[in-house]
Amino acid sequence: MNRQELIEMYDDIHQEGTYGMGTARDEKIMDFFNDNLRTHLPETIDVLDASCGGGSLLRLLGWEMGITAYGTEVAPCLLESHLKCMASRIALLSYEDLPKHPRRFDVIFSNDVLEHLHDEEQALTAIKNFREMAPCCVISLSTRGAKSWPRRMKLPVRDLHTLQRPPKWWFRAFQSQGWKLTHKQKSRPATLMMIGERE
Repeated sequence: MNRQELIEMYDDIHQEGTYGMGTARDEKIMDFFNDNLRTHLPETIDVLDASCGGGSLLRLLGWEMGITAYGTEVAPCLLESHLKCMASRIALLSYEDLPKHPRRFDVIFSNDVLEHLHDEEQALTAIKNFREMAPCCVISLSTRGAKSWPRRMKLPVRDLHTLQRPPKWWFRAFQSQGWKLTHKQKSRPATLMMIGERE
């Protein structure tokens, strides 16, 4: 599956329903960020949520923490629905195109997205691009198959988590692209969270 096919698939999924729109995962990564990184940063920071879905993490960052938050997304339909009220802060960009964003940030979030990429090369490109966008990254991903997804739809993949890799693979991937991982946390169900600093 090439990049355009992947984008079209997720646009179709988001038009169909609410896959990935829950807030529980956003609250979990927010707690991880607050516990391990927030106090080490200046009071005023700019944050990018790369592939922000319905924007719930952006709302948490902005409304609860007063952080200036921006997002990117690949599904155009979300800009006309969930993200419409914040469209001026959303760029329609894939992970491969992140360096085209006109801004640079203090922190970049990637929340349950990397495991959806098609192959290892795409993941390594994304991780490299994170480094260009911000000196700190906050990452959450799943190391197993997708628990729930719109099975009524006929999709070109067997599982939306197309890149299932063990934690050690992800650690090496980030380190190979110039990230020093300062915090690592494994939690159930099969969730891996990391904080990285650009070396």
